Amino acid sequence: MHPLPHLTDKLSRDRGSIIASRSQQKLARSRFAMPQQTGGSQRSRPRAYIDSSRLKTLVYELSREHARLHPYLVKVGAAGGALVADPQSSVSKVKAREAWQELVDLIEHHMSRKEDEQLLQSAEALKLLPETVAKEMLEVCERLKGLEHRISAIDLEHSPTETIVAAGDAMRNFAVILDDLSVREDRELLPPLRKILYRHELAPKR
Repeated sequence: MHPLPHLTDKLSRDRGSIIASRSQQKLARSRFAMPQQTGGSQRSRPRAYIDSSRLKTLVYELSREHARLHPYLVKVGAAGGALVADPQSSVSKVKAREAWQELVDLIEHHMSRKEDEQLLQSAEALKLLPETVAKEMLEVCERLKGLEHRISAIDLEHSPTETIVAAGDAMRNFAVILDDLSVREDRELLPPLRKILYRHELAPKR
Protein backbone atom coordinates (compact mmCIF):
# COMPACT_ATOMS: atom_id res chain seq x y z
CA MET A 1 0.00 0.00 0.00
CA HIS A 2 1.34 3.43 -0.88
CA PRO A 3 1.63 6.33 1.58
CA LEU A 4 -1.53 8.29 2.19
CA PRO A 5 -2.24 11.03 -0.38
CA HIS A 6 -0.58 14.39 0.09
CA LEU A 7 -2.71 17.51 -0.27
CA THR A 8 0.05 19.57 -1.87
CA ASP A 9 0.67 16.89 -4.50
CA LYS A 10 -2.91 17.14 -5.85
CA LEU A 11 -3.54 20.71 -6.96
CA SER A 12 -6.83 20.87 -8.77
CA ARG A 13 -7.76 23.42 -11.42
CA ASP A 14 -8.90 26.83 -10.29
CA ARG A 15 -12.61 27.05 -9.71
CA GLY A 16 -14.22 29.62 -11.97
CA SER A 17 -14.16 33.18 -10.67
CA ILE A 18 -17.47 34.95 -10.14
CA ILE A 19 -17.20 38.16 -12.16
CA ALA A 20 -18.70 41.33 -10.76
CA SER A 21 -19.86 44.13 -13.02
CA ARG A 22 -17.27 46.70 -14.11
CA SER A 23 -18.65 49.38 -11.84
CA GLN A 24 -18.79 47.01 -8.87
CA GLN A 25 -15.20 45.94 -9.46
CA LYS A 26 -13.98 49.54 -9.45
CA LEU A 27 -15.81 50.28 -6.22
CA ALA A 28 -14.79 47.06 -4.52
CA ARG A 29 -11.11 47.31 -5.43
CA SER A 30 -10.93 50.80 -3.99
CA ARG A 31 -12.63 49.69 -0.78
CA PHE A 32 -10.89 46.31 -0.43
CA ALA A 33 -7.36 47.54 -1.24
CA MET A 34 -5.01 47.12 1.69
CA PRO A 35 -3.38 50.16 3.30
CA GLN A 36 0.26 51.00 2.60
CA GLN A 37 2.81 49.80 5.13
CA THR A 38 4.52 52.70 6.83
CA GLY A 39 7.60 51.29 8.53
CA GLY A 40 11.22 50.90 7.39
CA SER A 41 12.01 49.48 3.97
CA GLN A 42 8.37 48.49 3.43
CA ARG A 43 7.19 52.12 3.27
CA SER A 44 6.34 52.19 -0.45
CA ARG A 45 5.15 48.63 -0.95
CA PRO A 46 1.39 48.00 -0.58
CA ARG A 47 0.23 44.89 1.22
CA ALA A 48 -1.25 42.11 -0.91
CA TYR A 49 -5.02 41.99 -1.12
CA ILE A 50 -7.74 39.86 -2.69
CA ASP A 51 -9.87 41.64 -5.27
CA SER A 52 -13.63 41.65 -4.87
CA SER A 53 -14.48 38.75 -7.18
CA ARG A 54 -11.79 36.54 -5.61
CA LEU A 55 -12.95 37.40 -2.11
CA LYS A 56 -16.54 36.62 -3.04
CA THR A 57 -15.52 33.26 -4.51
CA LEU A 58 -13.45 32.25 -1.48
CA VAL A 59 -16.21 33.14 0.98
CA TYR A 60 -18.73 31.15 -1.04
CA GLU A 61 -16.48 28.11 -1.50
CA LEU A 62 -15.37 27.94 2.13
CA SER A 63 -18.95 28.32 3.37
CA ARG A 64 -20.07 25.50 1.08
CA GLU A 65 -17.22 23.27 2.22
CA HIS A 66 -17.96 23.86 5.90
CA ALA A 67 -21.57 22.82 5.34
CA ARG A 68 -20.35 19.40 4.17
CA LEU A 69 -17.30 18.95 6.39
CA HIS A 70 -18.49 17.51 9.72
CA PRO A 71 -19.40 13.93 8.64
CA TYR A 72 -16.00 13.54 6.96
CA LEU A 73 -14.23 14.67 10.12
CA VAL A 74 -16.25 12.27 12.25
CA LYS A 75 -15.28 9.43 9.92
CA VAL A 76 -11.58 10.35 9.99
CA GLY A 77 -11.60 10.69 13.76
CA ALA A 78 -13.28 7.31 14.21
CA ALA A 79 -10.88 5.65 11.74
CA GLY A 80 -7.92 7.13 13.55
CA GLY A 81 -9.24 5.85 16.86
CA ALA A 82 -9.63 2.37 15.38
CA LEU A 83 -5.98 2.44 14.26
CA VAL A 84 -4.85 3.39 17.75
CA ALA A 85 -6.93 0.60 19.29
CA ASP A 86 -5.88 -2.09 16.78
CA PRO A 87 -2.94 -0.93 14.66
CA GLN A 88 -2.39 -4.31 12.98
CA SER A 89 -5.97 -4.74 11.81
CA SER A 90 -6.19 -4.85 8.01
CA VAL A 91 -9.78 -3.63 8.18
CA SER A 92 -8.79 -0.63 10.32
CA LYS A 93 -6.03 0.28 7.88
CA VAL A 94 -8.33 0.11 4.87
CA LYS A 95 -11.01 2.19 6.59
CA ALA A 96 -8.43 4.75 7.71
CA ARG A 97 -7.07 5.13 4.20
CA GLU A 98 -10.56 5.45 2.71
CA ALA A 99 -11.66 8.01 5.30
CA TRP A 100 -8.52 10.08 4.79
CA GLN A 101 -8.87 9.98 1.01
CA GLU A 102 -12.48 11.16 1.20
CA LEU A 103 -11.48 14.08 3.43
CA VAL A 104 -8.56 14.97 1.16
CA ASP A 105 -10.88 15.01 -1.85
CA LEU A 106 -13.07 17.55 -0.05
CA ILE A 107 -10.44 19.92 1.34
CA GLU A 108 -7.41 19.57 -0.92
CA HIS A 109 -8.22 22.57 -3.13
CA HIS A 110 -8.52 25.18 -0.42
CA MET A 111 -5.75 23.81 1.81
CA SER A 112 -3.19 23.44 -0.96
CA ARG A 113 -3.93 26.98 -2.16
CA LYS A 114 -3.91 28.42 1.39
CA GLU A 115 -7.35 29.94 1.00
CA ASP A 116 -8.04 30.08 4.75
CA GLU A 117 -4.85 32.07 5.14
CA GLN A 118 -5.84 34.44 2.32
CA LEU A 119 -9.19 35.15 3.94
CA LEU A 120 -7.68 35.59 7.40
CA GLN A 121 -5.02 38.00 6.16
CA SER A 122 -7.58 39.99 4.17
CA ALA A 123 -9.96 40.19 7.14
CA GLU A 124 -7.13 41.39 9.37
CA ALA A 125 -5.97 44.00 6.84
CA LEU A 126 -9.56 45.24 6.42
CA LYS A 127 -9.82 45.57 10.21
CA LEU A 128 -12.60 42.98 10.32
CA LEU A 129 -10.62 40.68 12.61
CA PRO A 130 -8.25 41.59 15.48
CA GLU A 131 -4.59 40.90 14.74
CA THR A 132 -4.28 38.53 17.70
CA VAL A 133 -7.26 36.45 16.54
CA ALA A 134 -5.99 36.28 12.96
CA LYS A 135 -2.53 35.25 14.15
CA GLU A 136 -3.95 32.53 16.37
CA MET A 137 -6.07 31.10 13.56
CA LEU A 138 -3.15 31.26 11.11
CA GLU A 139 -1.10 29.24 13.60
CA VAL A 140 -3.86 26.63 13.64
CA CYS A 141 -3.65 26.45 9.83
CA GLU A 142 0.09 25.78 10.12
CA ARG A 143 -0.52 23.09 12.71
CA LEU A 144 -3.00 21.37 10.40
CA LYS A 145 -0.49 21.41 7.57
CA GLY A 146 2.08 19.80 9.85
CA LEU A 147 -0.34 17.04 10.84
CA GLU A 148 -1.27 16.47 7.21
CA HIS A 149 2.38 16.01 6.27
CA ARG A 150 2.86 13.47 9.08
CA ILE A 151 -0.22 11.47 8.13
CA SER A 152 0.50 11.54 4.40
CA ALA A 153 4.07 10.30 4.87
CA ILE A 154 3.02 7.08 6.63
CA ASP A 155 2.58 3.81 4.76
CA LEU A 156 0.00 1.98 6.87
CA GLU A 157 0.71 -1.35 5.22
CA HIS A 158 4.42 -1.57 5.97
CA SER A 159 5.01 0.71 8.96
CA PRO A 160 5.77 -0.58 12.47
CA THR A 161 3.04 -0.63 15.09
CA GLU A 162 4.15 2.54 16.87
CA THR A 163 4.11 4.48 13.59
CA ILE A 164 0.59 3.28 12.76
CA VAL A 165 -0.57 4.28 16.23
CA ALA A 166 0.99 7.71 15.69
CA ALA A 167 -0.86 8.01 12.37
CA GLY A 168 -4.15 7.17 14.04
CA ASP A 169 -3.54 9.70 16.78
CA ALA A 170 -2.62 12.36 14.20
CA MET A 171 -5.83 11.64 12.26
CA ARG A 172 -7.92 12.12 15.41
CA ASN A 173 -6.12 15.38 16.20
CA PHE A 174 -6.50 16.62 12.63
CA ALA A 175 -10.24 15.99 12.71
CA VAL A 176 -10.73 17.75 16.05
CA ILE A 177 -8.57 20.76 15.16
CA LEU A 178 -10.11 21.27 11.72
CA ASP A 179 -13.61 20.98 13.17
CA ASP A 180 -12.78 23.63 15.78
CA LEU A 181 -11.25 25.90 13.14
CA SER A 182 -14.23 25.60 10.79
CA VAL A 183 -16.64 26.44 13.61
CA ARG A 184 -14.55 29.44 14.57
CA GLU A 185 -14.32 30.65 10.97
CA ASP A 186 -18.10 30.35 10.63
CA ARG A 187 -18.50 32.44 13.76
CA GLU A 188 -15.71 35.03 13.54
CA LEU A 189 -14.30 35.19 10.01
CA LEU A 190 -17.00 34.61 7.42
CA PRO A 191 -19.80 36.84 8.82
CA PRO A 192 -17.83 40.13 8.65
CA LEU A 193 -16.56 39.23 5.18
CA ARG A 194 -20.11 38.53 4.01
CA LYS A 195 -21.21 41.81 5.54
CA ILE A 196 -18.71 43.86 3.57
CA LEU A 197 -19.64 41.99 0.39
CA TYR A 198 -23.33 42.71 1.01
CA ARG A 199 -22.48 46.34 1.64
CA HIS A 200 -20.97 46.58 -1.83
CA GLU A 201 -23.68 44.46 -3.46
CA LEU A 202 -21.26 41.56 -3.99
CA ALA A 203 -22.89 39.06 -1.68
CA PRO A 204 -21.93 35.42 -2.29
CA LYS A 205 -24.59 32.88 -3.11
CA ARG A 206 -25.98 30.88 -0.20
